[in-house]
Amino acid sequence: LVQILERYYPKSDAGARNIVKLVASLVMGVDDNLTGKGSNIISVGYTLPLVEACEAVLLCRYRFYMQDGQPGTAALWLVEGMEFRANMMATTMISKNNNKSDEDLSAATSGSCHRTLCVLC
Repeated sequence: LVQILERYYPKSDAGARNIVKLVASLVMGVDDNLTGKGSNIISVGYTLPLVEACEAVLLCRYRFYMQDGQPGTAALWLVEGMEFRANMMATTMISKNNNKSDEDLSAATSGSCHRTLCVLC
């Protein structure tokens, strides 16, 4: 799945958002309709490569808008990538450690979208 996502180039904003939603549902858990609770179906060890692959998808949309001369919209895709990474990392780290730490938060802000936005600004 990671290798497919890393090579995927979404042709629309909706395509990128659908991929992000799919991966988020895999990482954060799916309602199993029996207990009414979500259950993690991907272990914490596999989360980071999936998150980074989704960031690559979001960076494709960033590059599209930069080439189209729309830096404001491009920056929004970077922010969306940062938000996605923070949510995914926080979810998996909290489920693993049952608390938040500075190390977990720094892992959430160390992604490609964050670095690209820092360079852009």
